[in-house]
Amino acid sequence: MNGYPEFKEFVEGFADRYTLATAIGPEVLVMREELEDFARFLVRGLVNWAVEPGSGERGDSPELGEFLEEFTDHYTRDSRVGMVVRLTEEEMEALGLFLVRGLVGWVLRLDQNRGRFKRHKSITTQVGCGA
Repeated sequence: MNGYPEFKEFVEGFADRYTLATAIGPEVLVMREELEDFARFLVRGLVNWAVEPGSGERGDSPELGEFLEEFTDHYTRDSRVGMVVRLTEEEMEALGLFLVRGLVGWVLRLDQNRGRFKRHKSITTQVGCGA
């Protein structure tokens, strides 16, 4: 066994250090700026991949995994903290689905909050009324 923690151990360690049990569930004890840094990292990585023109090996868009690996290496290079966490395939798939569902839900709520769907309201109302 190598010295790298399992993903579950890594998350449990985070929870032990940075959460507080409350009556409504665990509360994350990090500053708003720290959460914003994390959110910016996630969003920037995906947006940079989406708008990166022709940087793949064949001059087309790079593969998501390849791009995000390079992005993460570049982003974390200045942290001087080197750590690898071992993940099973099931954990990788579950984490990926969790992040994708969260991202899609967040973007749809953002669109809804900013009025993107207002022009479609009459269509959705008519479909749901059964007339």
